[in-house]
Amino acid sequence: MLYQAAYEMPSNDDQENGDGWKTIKIPFEDFQLVSGPKMVPDGKPLNTTGGIYQIGLALSKFQISDKTSELPSFRPGYFEVQVREIGLFWNSAAPGGADAKASQDAVNTPDTLSKKESLQKRPMPLKLLLPLARIFVNEQSQRRKSAMRILKKRGLSRFGAICFAVKNRARSQGLVPAVFRALRIAFRDCATAVVAFCLKLILVYPFVAIRRFLRLFSNKPKPANE
Repeated sequence: MLYQAAYEMPSNDDQENGDGWKTIKIPFEDFQLVSGPKMVPDGKPLNTTGGIYQIGLALSKFQISDKTSELPSFRPGYFEVQVREIGLFWNSAAPGGADAKASQDAVNTPDTLSKKESLQKRPMPLKLLLPLARIFVNEQSQRRKSAMRILKKRGLSRFGAICFAVKNRARSQGLVPAVFRALRIAFRDCATAVVAFCLKLILVYPFVAIRRFLRLFSNKPKPANE
């Protein structure tokens, strides 16, 4: 479930903390259950007793409401905000605030795992399969596939799309580097296809054959009673 709360950026005239940074406080009560840019009507309030797993900042031109409405003061352009730290604050003036804070301080919060510890705790099959998955699924290959689909929709064949890419690269890199890069990409794609086919032969096709074999015997018609 995703909860969002709108907040206003302080202006330059607002009072600073003395060290050049400004503090923005957003109570948990302000967070509302959303689905995309729309607020979920009668959504459950945010419950933090089970912990918070992720928090982030987002810049949106839409208001948090049950209708998709844009902010009247939104202006397109570049935007930058510098964040020094994200933490929690406690409203001791609220009813039961001091007692609740004391009980909260008594709870032992578990430490989060570092990236190295998280990698070490991965199961062995996952450690073996992830490097292979990165060969087939990476950002560059996905971009090439997306570009190839767009060029095919425009009526180009695969060979025509490769020639089109070589011509575009030749304008900035030269003809020889563009041709060598196209050959390198083609060789990499061919090698990836061969490895994928071999993995299917080893990991996929045997299980498919066994499942069909078992299904053949499980669906064997029973002899009719005389």
